[in-house]
Amino acid sequence: MAESIRYFEGDEITCHANVALTGARFCAVVGEPVGTGVGEALGNPLVGLPTGSGATVLGVTATDAASGDEVGVWSAGGQCVWVEIGTGGIVAGTVVQTAANGTAITRTTGVPVGLVLVGGAAGAQGLIKLTNTLV
Repeated sequence: MAESIRYFEGDEITCHANVALTGARFCAVVGEPVGTGVGEALGNPLVGLPTGSGATVLGVTATDAASGDEVGVWSAGGQCVWVEIGTGGIVAGTVVQTAANGTAITRTTGVPVGLVLVGGAAGAQGLIKLTNTLV
């Protein structure tokens, strides 16, 4: 009988950064996991910058991370997290997508990644309810 075993618990996924990442920005899965020890035989997801504006993302980095470091990623749909706002600012009630640098911008034609609860100007942080939608 086949079964699925939960690999991560809670709202944060432990990942490995493939480049230096800034906290409170969206990140994407960019390659196969890197095994780091006996307890992590399958490894943690490898994350980096989104592949472009409006791309699919895994979630939001909890902290800054250097290349190769572990980094927590808030990824559960429905979570409300603070995310850096990109060019143009955003206002409450706006659906957002990621910019290529991982900041939140007003959705045009990209993948919807969240709903703004508290907006702000570019460079500030806005409170965003993450969506369950991946594509």
